[in-house]
Amino acid sequence: MEKSSGKNGKHSNPKARQSAEKEYQKAKEAWQKLKAKTNKSAKDKKLQQELEKRVKHLEKKKTWKGEQHSQKHKGN
Repeated sequence: MEKSSGKNGKHSNPKARQSAEKEYQKAKEAWQKLKAKTNKSAKDKKLQQELEKRVKHLEKKKTWKGEQHSQKHKGN
């Protein structure tokens, strides 16, 4: 578990990242299985695109360490 001190330390929920990792593995497996399939129907192609988009989203979610305090908007 990563933990740093100070207001500029990265802050993210480790459980959320772990959950995203599990979902990522499932989505990637389903995407690769569909990608390997020959003679895809239009429905399969659309599903493949949706799965690919989900895999990319979950990959970002599982690797995101958190926003630093100094990057947040300050002011009125």
